[in-house]
Amino acid sequence: MDAPLKALFIDRDPTLSAAVADSLAGLKSIALLQAGSFDLAESHLDQGNLDVLIIDIRVRRTGTGADFIARFAELHPHAGIVLVSADPKYYTHYYPPYSVCLQKPYGVDDLVDAIVSAIDRAPRV
Repeated sequence: MDAPLKALFIDRDPTLSAAVADSLAGLKSIALLQAGSFDLAESHLDQGNLDVLIIDIRVRRTGTGADFIARFAELHPHAGIVLVSADPKYYTHYYPPYSVCLQKPYGVDDLVDAIVSAIDRAPRV
């Protein structure tokens, strides 16, 4: 059996974070690390290889995350990136061109599809 994908999920809304964690808990194929801000997520960047970043790009009071995403992409160059937003086209020019945009509101199936797509689009060796 393959090791589960290691996903870093960043969203300031604790209710949404709990719902995503509950939804993905039944999937043995995804190991979820969570953070409520970019600052808190920094501690996860050094925890081995991450396969995908799932990030709400407009986290209140912490900005759009462009600097954090650039740092993530540098440290994990082969990882997928899922940008979550109510208006995904608004900020996409700040982010790597291989990122996948997921529009709010979304369901667990949409999230899983975005994760798969992001991993498929991620840079290869």
